[in-house]
Amino acid sequence: EVLYFSHDYRKHCDGIGNSNSREKTQRPFAIMTYVGDGSSYFCGDSSNSSNDWICDIKYAKDMMKVRHEYGFDEPHPRHGRVKEDKALEYALNVMNTVVLPIQSAFFSADDGIMPRLGNEYEEDLRALGRVSECSTEPYQYHDVIDICRNAAAEMNRALRKKGIGSDNSTIGNLVSILCQCIETLSTESNKCCWLNSKAVTPALCHMDLQPQNLILCRRKRDVYSVNIVPHVSSVLDWEEACYADPRFEVLLMGRKVCASRQQADKLWAHYSQRLKGKHRLEVGPIEPWLKLEAIHSITTLLMQSMDLVGGGRSPWETKPDLLGKIKREFSRLKALGWDFVASCAAA
Repeated sequence: EVLYFSHDYRKHCDGIGNSNSREKTQRPFAIMTYVGDGSSYFCGDSSNSSNDWICDIKYAKDMMKVRHEYGFDEPHPRHGRVKEDKALEYALNVMNTVVLPIQSAFFSADDGIMPRLGNEYEEDLRALGRVSECSTEPYQYHDVIDICRNAAAEMNRALRKKGIGSDNSTIGNLVSILCQCIETLSTESNKCCWLNSKAVTPALCHMDLQPQNLILCRRKRDVYSVNIVPHVSSVLDWEEACYADPRFEVLLMGRKVCASRQQADKLWAHYSQRLKGKHRLEVGPIEPWLKLEAIHSITTLLMQSMDLVGGGRSPWETKPDLLGKIKREFSRLKALGWDFVASCAAA
């Protein structure tokens, strides 16, 4: 909850650039309520049963900086990832307590396109998903293909300006194979009826349901119980949220939270069964989505390695680190049946 927004003093001068030194340097700020450990949500009058909860940081505390996932040891130098043996447990918990309740509100809408939730949460959900009267089109599978295609074209233009081609540089060859991947996926997806824009009702997607973006809690009496799955108390950091095909949310959980294809398959099957049983929606297989995510990751990593993204390369990784990640993503595409990427795959 936002308690106070400051003025942006940098915008307030007399029209000819005159302002005092404070106004030149003062950055805008906000004061917000704190919901973590030690906040009023988790302490206070012991006689109040609502304060019987304590903050649980077991997932965040045990995050791994290097995790074996989808066949390779993958470094995550910033926040890390959920431990392999806890990843599916965590993903299913978040699926049942956050993802499905939010999405069900959209699936139950009468018109099936723009939700009319009929309660006090409608405006908040729309705002979080960047939905307005002027912009109501949800992000779909093919939109991501177009984004990657446009990015690849930009990379090719940048390489041509430097006289770099697929036959004389590693980056040039990687971009060339990426273009093949994008067009192959576009052709394959056009034949999949479950990937069209009407297959599943669009919904609000958070897009980053990692432990660092959640407040988890448990009952005080369960503080030493290792088998108790924490309760999700709050969902934070909605800056990447969007109104989109809801399978994007499940894809990212299956790929970024789950540590293996086997875990992702179980999560996807659970989601598919729930949507089919409760909402009569067909989710389809996970494979096209895993290919899409790999292509999107390769595109992003290549742009970072060429310093074509905003501030350049990620401060958390060197250029060789990025190239290693790119080759591992190509290996995952090869494992999904695309043998033509073998020359770019990791050994």
